[in-house]
Amino acid sequence: MEKWKQLPLEEREHFQQWFQQWQKLSPDERWIIREKLKKWDRLPPGEQDKVRRRFSSPKSRGRP
Repeated sequence: MEKWKQLPLEEREHFQQWFQQWQKLSPDERWIIREKLKKWDRLPPGEQDKVRRRFSSPKSRGRP
């Protein structure tokens, strides 16, 4: 818990918001997210970058 206190306030607030959202999920939803993260971790770093670029492009956010 000591590391928590060393984080900047902004990061602590962001994590708290994320954690509150996580607690609202059902056990099934949490399991699905964990499985997706495992797949993500197994991707080679180059592939992770491709996916990040694909999902950060304006087209994928529903913009023309």
